[in-house]
Amino acid sequence: MKAKIALVLCCVAVWPGAAGAAPTQLYGKTVTIAGSETRTFRPGGRDEIKTMNASKQYIVYVSEAGRLFVRSERAISRPGAKGSAGSKTIDTAPGGTIGVAVSSAAQFSGNTLVITQRMVSGATRITVTFDPSFSSCTVTAQQGREGDKPMVIHDRFSGENNLVLSMSTTWSGCSIQSGNQFAGH
Repeated sequence: MKAKIALVLCCVAVWPGAAGAAPTQLYGKTVTIAGSETRTFRPGGRDEIKTMNASKQYIVYVSEAGRLFVRSERAISRPGAKGSAGSKTIDTAPGGTIGVAVSSAAQFSGNTLVITQRMVSGATRITVTFDPSFSSCTVTAQQGREGDKPMVIHDRFSGENNLVLSMSTTWSGCSIQSGNQFAGH
């Protein structure tokens, strides 16, 4: 298991050097991936344990110049907690940090878009694979830890660093649309 996690983090670390330009078939189009997540965590590393359910979405617009703009949307609910629902959207220009990651990248390699997000400790790698005509896509993701360190994620709602005890993500869709879906938002 440790070797697999180390391999994931190794790939996250070296992927930027293997990146290429966005495929011209996606210029002027928006790629949207959507999913849901259940996370059990310790807020701020305290003894208290909480569970959060979230719907999440990444919207990637490929400009006519091939530049990537990313919108990270997250809506949460914490079962049984008063005032514990909300949503937050973070827009990222090319070269910026996606969401609340410590560092991140969105880049292409052939017919694959890879979004990497290095957290306070640990990382997520989202892989979007396009069919040969770039008319449909599928999404997978992997989370990894740094050696024996626990995964720690900065919470975009509370601003705390949360110690992740378990996390499960289900991806429900991947779509491609013509035009800039950011326009008018």
